[in-house]
Amino acid sequence: MTKVWGRDWPRDRIVVVDDRGNKSPGQVVGISNDVGHTALNVMFRASGVPAMGYRTYGVWVAPEPAECEKAIISTPYGMENEFYSIRIDPSTGAIASLIEKITGLELVPKGTLIGLLEMYQEVPHLMTAWDIGRIARKRELREGLLIDETDKRDSRDGDSLGMVFSIREQQRGPQRVSCRTLHKVNDSRVRIEIALAAGSPMIEIIISVDWNEIGNPDTGVPMLKLALPFGLTEPAFTTEIPFGSQKRPADGKEIPALRWVDLSTSERGFTLVNDCKYGFSADNGTLRSTLIRSTYDPDAHPELGHHEMAFALIPHTGPCDGAAATRVAESFAQPMCVVGTAVHGGQLPPSASQAEVLNSNISLAALKRAEDSDALIVRLYETAGVDTEARVRLNGIVKPNCKCFEVDLMEQVIPGHAARVEDDTLIVKLSGHSVVTVLVD
Repeated sequence: MTKVWGRDWPRDRIVVVDDRGNKSPGQVVGISNDVGHTALNVMFRASGVPAMGYRTYGVWVAPEPAECEKAIISTPYGMENEFYSIRIDPSTGAIASLIEKITGLELVPKGTLIGLLEMYQEVPHLMTAWDIGRIARKRELREGLLIDETDKRDSRDGDSLGMVFSIREQQRGPQRVSCRTLHKVNDSRVRIEIALAAGSPMIEIIISVDWNEIGNPDTGVPMLKLALPFGLTEPAFTTEIPFGSQKRPADGKEIPALRWVDLSTSERGFTLVNDCKYGFSADNGTLRSTLIRSTYDPDAHPELGHHEMAFALIPHTGPCDGAAATRVAESFAQPMCVVGTAVHGGQLPPSASQAEVLNSNISLAALKRAEDSDALIVRLYETAGVDTEARVRLNGIVKPNCKCFEVDLMEQVIPGHAARVEDDTLIVKLSGHSVVTVLVD
């Protein structure tokens, strides 16, 4: 998304053009204000951005309404793109029907809802910040109301600049469509948004909470969870850990995980990625994420205030693919940065790549200057459990055929290792699920 300041353009004629002349419609998703200045918040699909690089886009007004080549359909309680057709349950905001178009399968088990919010109350216990206690009661949030997108009280979005505030607009395409539901829970307000984007196989679940629940030694610990029942029989529960992944028992116990978790059988599975949550459990084919817990010791009020959290659900055929899940999680948790500027000349090309990993099962963990020199540090890890000769193209940031050395995490040279640079490509061997660091001089 980019902000276009000082332009009162027709909403249906905004076009985004890349440096190769490819056009796509821009979608106004909100309005920003800053001391009398107004901007249109324009969303567009940034296709073909070079790896670890940039691409230049221009935002213009077309003489006639722009068309989106990727079809997206919206109804009050439904949405559809080229991958899925979704129906939302209006009282919960969860997914009542999810049809995968390529197979025609209904992915929501009968009698269930994917993305159901649940409130729990733990009995009082010691060390509440460290341990989840016995559950005294649980209730599902089933009395929500579809948010009126014209009511600006529920449409104010946060901005990184304190002087700028934004009001979101109804999202009905052509790039993105969403449905938001509001729940009032005691003294708290919980908003859940289900969204689809044109051209994307991800189902977004965005949760915004104004949390005012307080735990104490008399009543225990209130806790909010997200439940996703998939109806899988004896699934494998796989979670991301630092530099890899690990299978865990699907026994209902909460375990820590990083950016992604996966629940799969040999035939069908679901990957859930997120941008900030770390507590997950799986039981009887249902995946859960703990969103907020109001513990009371050692901090009496640790969670009060506003919370924003984002998830994306990716159904897939076959068992968990750790390499694919890691790639999706990286792109979701670290979205591209957008820098707006006026049209001007310059020495750099309109698009370029600085570094590119050429293996699908290799992830880049670090690209930085060395601590004690001007050399370049490249840290890689393998995500599929396969011995691999990794290749990383370093476009213009190192000299061709320069020297390189494998080093440890303290950047001390490891004797006897055979990393090399051929032209502008770093080549180094990794065993399955291993980490390697290379100093390029």
